[in-house]
Amino acid sequence: MAAVRPGSNTKLEEDCETVLQCWLSMGGTEATLKNDSDDVSKWKGLKVAQTIGGRRVIKIEWPQCNLSGNIPAGIWKLSMLDKLDLWKNNLDGNIPEELGLLGELTQLDLGNNKLTGEIPASLGKLDILKKLILRENLLTGTLPNALADLHALTYFGIKGNNLSGDTLPEAFEPMMKRLGVAGFYSDFNKDELYLNRAKAAIAKICDETIRKEVTDLQDDILMHVRNKDAERAEKSYVKLKRVCDQQSVRLGKLTFDVLLNYRFRDNGHRYKQVGKVADIPMTRQQLVPALEMPGKENSKEEITKVLLAMATWREKEFQDLINGSIVSHFDKVTSVKEICASFGIEASIYEADKFGNAVSLTSSLYALERGTGNPAFVKARFGPPKSQQRALAKFEAGVKAAETGGRPWFGLRDLNRCTLTFEDPLLLSICYEGCMKKLKVAGLKSTFEPLTTKQYKVPPQITMYVDLGDGWLCELVLIFRDIQKIKDEIDTLSSVKNTTKPDEVLIPLFARAPTMEERLTEEVLGLKQSNNKLGKAKADADAKLKVAQDEVASLMQELDMLKGNIITAIQQSASPMRGGKPPPVPPFADEKEAKESGEGKKLFP
Repeated sequence: MAAVRPGSNTKLEEDCETVLQCWLSMGGTEATLKNDSDDVSKWKGLKVAQTIGGRRVIKIEWPQCNLSGNIPAGIWKLSMLDKLDLWKNNLDGNIPEELGLLGELTQLDLGNNKLTGEIPASLGKLDILKKLILRENLLTGTLPNALADLHALTYFGIKGNNLSGDTLPEAFEPMMKRLGVAGFYSDFNKDELYLNRAKAAIAKICDETIRKEVTDLQDDILMHVRNKDAERAEKSYVKLKRVCDQQSVRLGKLTFDVLLNYRFRDNGHRYKQVGKVADIPMTRQQLVPALEMPGKENSKEEITKVLLAMATWREKEFQDLINGSIVSHFDKVTSVKEICASFGIEASIYEADKFGNAVSLTSSLYALERGTGNPAFVKARFGPPKSQQRALAKFEAGVKAAETGGRPWFGLRDLNRCTLTFEDPLLLSICYEGCMKKLKVAGLKSTFEPLTTKQYKVPPQITMYVDLGDGWLCELVLIFRDIQKIKDEIDTLSSVKNTTKPDEVLIPLFARAPTMEERLTEEVLGLKQSNNKLGKAKADADAKLKVAQDEVASLMQELDMLKGNIITAIQQSASPMRGGKPPPVPPFADEKEAKESGEGKKLFP
């Protein structure tokens, strides 16, 4: 680049003068900046480029230049500046408000200095800023909400300051979710951030809007099939498959966020053993001696029928084994120590070290979690049995595996299967150890990927193949509750992939939400039923009241008769006082009775 000559480019001359003054104000020397040259292209850390307003300074890169003092406010005059890098110097004082006037800035790095004061809200005006690094300074105060509007930001580093508050302001939660773990570098409580992010993801698993769209498309297909309109039925069918595929991908991406709910509980102590589970290569294969008799040929249909019959025959044995050897150990326990003792596991491997202090297994850190609405620590779900069609499809996949030394029916080792779901990561890891102690595990596969994984190809889970005896393998899956929800949703949507024509998707995938008319009709019917119940209740009450009134009237009549008899008796007993003769006194039986009655006694001596 040619040297800048007076009058040749006024704007570039002004930029160069501003750069020089800024450099000098931060303790630099002119000779160090210019490298003994007036050629701007040779000045330290500068880049000049053609812009709409002519040639301008667009970049300043002065990292580790031993600069000191305050960041000069006059730097705002470099209006076309795209990047300002002052990383790892000895700068102090406040961040100038004027930096918010650099509207073309995409990168601002002020990290590893001694800057103090609050972060200026004016930085929120840098609409196209992609990278903002303020970490390892002495900044104080709160994080300005204006920075949450930097939608172009791809990296935000604020770690290593003295900002107030342990939790991230609510306004920054969308930014945290968008940038992810690596893109949002801060001292704020990551556990809480992750858990909030997981909570939002869990709420999105069962998307009612998507469910309604799927149900409506199925209704359309049904209507077109009934009307024998093959063209429209095919269009709706293609759209349904596309929607189901898109949602399967969405749920796969959602898995990462949902898993954060289990990874970061209690600073990750509950999860740490889950991440250590290692795969076990398969050492046994499913044996079916009856199908291996010499000279006997069997078709694929016959083989799968026999396998399904054997699975049905051994299902109760499998259920008794899992319930008796595994699930029963989680009943009526009050501590991790008790569960470990029941399995014969050394409890010390689950001790955690939090902030340098050993944590007791009986502390609140290890309070056992049962899960919302789930009274059990572990919930077992068996089967259901595979269909003949599905078994044939897996058998076909096994035929290809046989070409590399496997057996055709090896893909059917999950004909007997059980899923154990957990809310507590600690209990899942203990159950894994218990299974290794109590069961004959022929093979194991863990799909809990590293934290850096953004999308899971398969749901994170531990899959064990249990030898039930004679080489008959059964599948046992250990999985978290919310991950199982995602898996169920994906399986439901993916069932459309196995279809080839519209009339194969007429069975509803989801329960259809009632229309407004249906809801109103149901409410009216409910009101009518309630009214009928009230009418019947009133009639019953009136009948009972009538009976009670009749009984009261009858009692009143009896009372009147009794009253008349009493009056008559009183009148008769009072007649001697009016001059009548007293009634005759019956003779006494003996002298003693006469004396007791007072007969013969003189009233006066």
